[in-house]
Amino acid sequence: MHERHIKRPDYQGYFEHKFSAFLGGNCKTAADILDKILLANSLLDHASQLVFTGEMGLVAIHALGIETGRIDRFQKSEQQKHDFDEVKPFMVRLFEKASDYGVRLLLPIDFHCATKPTINIKKPAN
Repeated sequence: MHERHIKRPDYQGYFEHKFSAFLGGNCKTAADILDKILLANSLLDHASQLVFTGEMGLVAIHALGIETGRIDRFQKSEQQKHDFDEVKPFMVRLFEKASDYGVRLLLPIDFHCATKPTINIKKPAN
């Protein structure tokens, strides 16, 4: 009975178990977005699902041809569209490769971020 407490467990390699990876955050340039796409590409061998949040989520949604919201770092939406179009072929290839590997890609449905959230609390009438 006490053997399980004394016996050393069998070694299991780090990448023998599937895991979920979250990729997101802000990117300063299109090259930063491309770096995150390449990171996601390298995780496809070992992950069971990838969750895209933040700007990565917007890029993924844009690659599917869905109109996305504007990010504060862009002064004009044309610049954002240009940056997203620049990395679109890489994201599309990531979708194809994830499908081949059987990896689920989870994209944001709807989100809103604000620097100063405002909360309107209404008191119930007595």
